[in-house]
Amino acid sequence: MADELDGLLARVDDPALRADLRAHVERLRAKRTFGLVFESHLPERVRLPEHPVRTGAKVALRDDPDSATYRVLRVHDGDATVRTARHPDGSRLSAEEAAEADDEIRPVADLVVIADFGEAVYPGLRTLGSLDRGGDKPAHVVIKGENHHVLEALRFTHAGKVDCIYIDPPYNTGARDWKYDNRYVDDTDAYRHSKWLAFMERRLLLAKELLNPSRSVLIITIDEKEYLRLGLLLEQILPNARIQMVSIVVNPSGTSSGGLSRVDEYAFYCFFGSAQPVALERDLLTDDEPNADYAGVRWLSLMRGGNAWYRSSRPNLCYPVLLDDDSHIVDVGDPWDPEVDESERPESIRGFHAAWPVRADGRLGIWRVDRNRLMYLAERGYAHSTGRDERRGTWTILYLLGGTVDAIEGGELSAVGRGGHNEVLVEGFMRRTTIPKTVWKSSAHTAGGQGGTVLLNNLLGERNLFTYPKSLYAVEDAVAAAVGNRPDGIVLDFFAGSGTTALA
Repeated sequence: MADELDGLLARVDDPALRADLRAHVERLRAKRTFGLVFESHLPERVRLPEHPVRTGAKVALRDDPDSATYRVLRVHDGDATVRTARHPDGSRLSAEEAAEADDEIRPVADLVVIADFGEAVYPGLRTLGSLDRGGDKPAHVVIKGENHHVLEALRFTHAGKVDCIYIDPPYNTGARDWKYDNRYVDDTDAYRHSKWLAFMERRLLLAKELLNPSRSVLIITIDEKEYLRLGLLLEQILPNARIQMVSIVVNPSGTSSGGLSRVDEYAFYCFFGSAQPVALERDLLTDDEPNADYAGVRWLSLMRGGNAWYRSSRPNLCYPVLLDDDSHIVDVGDPWDPEVDESERPESIRGFHAAWPVRADGRLGIWRVDRNRLMYLAERGYAHSTGRDERRGTWTILYLLGGTVDAIEGGELSAVGRGGHNEVLVEGFMRRTTIPKTVWKSSAHTAGGQGGTVLLNNLLGERNLFTYPKSLYAVEDAVAAAVGNRPDGIVLDFFAGSGTTALA
């Protein structure tokens, strides 16, 4: 059969048509018999608006996203003589159509140069600006460009050097949420799944070259529209990776389009070489507070539990704890007046964050110790904040019981320094950690909550600038589970929309 096809191809007189047919036959021969089968499609194209229009260049109409492709025959006095080379859908003209195609004269200003991804494109990088934050802040680089070309450029600088890639690609929902060849792919396109797979495969093959083969992690988030096909694609192009899928609750209220109410999306973890998931303080399956159990000492929540302990029971114990931007305790404020509505409590006092004893139902409770005692404990590292609790809208504060404090100050336990939260470290100190589960359910991961849409709107001062933003804390936990124990790790996101990964 192969010899017969080659013989038939040799009888085609038109060399361009013969080459095109031969290329299509070779693609058919290379089709997989087993596994994931999809059409590779014509290469993607990119518009190069700053590239000069020259003789021989391929161009399209600058203001028409559905333009046909033209070949420039000559350029003279601001006009270009062009001839149609491809239909708007990217297919070649037939021999009859090519013979009947007339030359057209178009203003050069109306044309834009285009290039297929299979052609040589040499992207260059130039500095657009920088910001020096100083100190030990992490360094970030933002590259503005077509991500396929940027990945090709990074092969020269970061091949085998990247420790973690986190991407949140288009989910291909059919709701015009991504483009292929400058056109939206909607749910009426019979080839939308194949186009999406071809789009992803080209980028993942490049990304694979950037990952450190001895120890790295690739994380890809996706929803139910493509997770089955993506899983098969990963199995095929990453045969040496250990692949797991995590289910993340991102919309507890659920969305339904005629079926079960969906609350989650997925994240594929691909581990390479010796890479293993990093143990964290929470298993991410629940909203439980971080495990604050230490060898030799036990840290307790400063907020008093129990159904009876609201601010009206002990008004003097309902006061704000003032924290700086690093969540360190710097002072305390006056107790909240029981006669004033709780909703009027300030979120900041004298330029510091105000941590209130907010209970799970959103009402004010009380702390376990008075203001003077708390400042005594905080100054000596016996009380500290572990950070903001988005679920309750306040900060988690832990403290040591009097017996433990007495043991430290009496020499029974040895204080050997301070930790990252300014807490006292006791000899033999070890924070208990656990490997994250494969189902994550944390209120901080809600995409429409304080860490997602609300945070982005507050940062940008305008709504709906980015569609479907991730929760900052979901991304932070996802990356931490991959490289949380590697502070100098290199993390790459080549689908960076609003910059959530860099912020995380």
